[in-house]
Amino acid sequence: MVLGTYKQITMRRSTDKQIQKISQDGGIASALLASLSMRKS
Repeated sequence: MVLGTYKQITMRRSTDKQIQKISQDGGIASALLASLSMRKS
């Protein structure tokens, strides 16, 4: 299934080696969630 025209496709990867080990792909979603959970409210 194609969703429209793509102007740019980028790939991202976590810089955290532990997240990279356990992640399915680049771990960017896990890295973002980990970063958000460590922030002070």
